[in-house]
Amino acid sequence: MNSDSSLKLKKRILELLSESTVHGISKIISARRLFFRTMWIFLLVSFSTVCFIYTTKSFIEFFAYETITTISTIDEDSSVFPAVTICSLNNPNFNPKWLSIHFNYRKLLMKSNFESYNDSAYGKCFRFNNGKNFTGHLSDMKISTSPGWLYALYINLYSKPLGDFEQLIVYIHNQTLTPLTIFNKGFFITSGSANYFLIKRFFEKKLPHPYNDCYEDLSLFSLNKTLIKFIESKNITYTKKECFRLCENLNYMRDNMTKCECPLQNLDDNLFVECNLLSQSTIKKDCVSKFFLNFEKIKKAQCSEYCPTECDSFSFDVIHYAEKLPSNGNISGKNFAFKTYENLSRSYFEIVVYYDELKYTLSSQRPKTETFDFISNVGGIFGLFLGMGLMSFMEFLEIILEAIFILCDRFISP
Repeated sequence: MNSDSSLKLKKRILELLSESTVHGISKIISARRLFFRTMWIFLLVSFSTVCFIYTTKSFIEFFAYETITTISTIDEDSSVFPAVTICSLNNPNFNPKWLSIHFNYRKLLMKSNFESYNDSAYGKCFRFNNGKNFTGHLSDMKISTSPGWLYALYINLYSKPLGDFEQLIVYIHNQTLTPLTIFNKGFFITSGSANYFLIKRFFEKKLPHPYNDCYEDLSLFSLNKTLIKFIESKNITYTKKECFRLCENLNYMRDNMTKCECPLQNLDDNLFVECNLLSQSTIKKDCVSKFFLNFEKIKKAQCSEYCPTECDSFSFDVIHYAEKLPSNGNISGKNFAFKTYENLSRSYFEIVVYYDELKYTLSSQRPKTETFDFISNVGGIFGLFLGMGLMSFMEFLEIILEAIFILCDRFISP
């Protein structure tokens, strides 16, 4: 670059800087005394440093993706009633006699309101309000129209035990879950007692990735989607619990086809139930049980490649209390089979499930720093310390482009 081009470029840059809207630059160019020029340089450097520090802090806070959680109570006119699963702890061929079933102050028929299925741990179980009846056909979902005992689910049954006192397990859960194995999720109840289950609902809505390790759109999950696609193909609402359960079956097929001599042909739950329960070999059953006990310890690492966490979750908070049925009074009114209190205490159950109020707790998240807040913060920092807006950045772009044009003119001109 010759001296003429250098002088021309320097003159043009000084002209542009003298017109700059950035506070201090024009003062540095126009100051006639060294003291004032030095003062404005010091202020510009100081405020630029502070601006850089606060802007960096704003960027860090925004990209930390922190959230604020809000807890609120939502009132309803009516509420979807949960699914209620009942199994026997002692009898895999559990087949109770249903004395009476009431819901919303109306008497119900057992076969049109209960679905029977085989649980891998407990054998034959019965599930109320799962959208299917005893034969597996679709049925209406039950809705609570009012709170309190009067509109509760009342179940009176006796289990026809062989001699010992009977124990049942009751599991109250969301309809989107299919509790193949209840294990310690349920409540244990004993015969000869009235059991009351007061239920409350809790909804949690989390912000999706990157705010949390969850996905609203499962197509964004970057790892293996085998189980996600399988669940979607069955028209089942995706949950991490459901996915982990299928992941157990997947690992069982891969690791135990020959070891346990009880192969599963696909991810169908019924095949696993058949393998675990109907096999006459104690060795096979022990092999299956041992596999799932070991799998519990390592499933988080193995199944994380298949099962992302869902952002929206739904659970029941259940308070259970029980009381022994009185030994006096007219117990034959319960059923003519109960001639003595001893017979009643060995086989009879009362189960009451109800809402005390038609409302639920909602936990929702919002970003601690919204995109609008982030832009406002950065803009406010630049405006306060340097007087800069978005248009001010265009001034620096103009200087760069002006330098390029002058250099191009130098090389193009003869």
